[in-house]
Amino acid sequence: MRQAQEITPPSYETIQEGLQPLFFDNLNRIYCAKSHLLERLSEVVEFVAFADLKFAMLGTLDELENQLSRMDELYQLLGLEYSFSSCSGIISVFENAFSAIDLKHDNMVARDLSIFCYLLKVESIELASFQMLEVLSGQLKDDRIKQILEENFEESKADKALMLMIATKYVRDIGMRVDAH
Repeated sequence: MRQAQEITPPSYETIQEGLQPLFFDNLNRIYCAKSHLLERLSEVVEFVAFADLKFAMLGTLDELENQLSRMDELYQLLGLEYSFSSCSGIISVFENAFSAIDLKHDNMVARDLSIFCYLLKVESIELASFQMLEVLSGQLKDDRIKQILEENFEESKADKALMLMIATKYVRDIGMRVDAH
């Protein structure tokens, strides 16, 4: 029988140094997601048939610019620069979801629903990264950094909830139209 070895816990400094790359990686992932979403939403918003979705997307475009501006401030406060190096995998996921949108499709319901699907995938990844940042931000001493993270996290949560609500309404309305015929 093997004896259990005593494990010495790492020092506070070692833990803090180990958290920095995780913090930076998640921060970059969110910045990457928001930048991608800003670019791609601009390309598809004109193809949206459902007025509520189009209205929400236009509002999201404005929010994204504000969120990216706040994140630029966050990078400055942290003395960091945004890095694309940790975004290649996430960009592949986003591009794969985006490529599923068939903008030339005659069926506007299928087209709108594929846009919903894309938006919800991006928002889910953003929220997961924000949640990790929120956990890690407990180690930060700067209240402005925490505030920026919280503002962007709350807006992302609200965006995802809004998209889910609109998608649910859209599908329900489609069902009502089908039942009426």
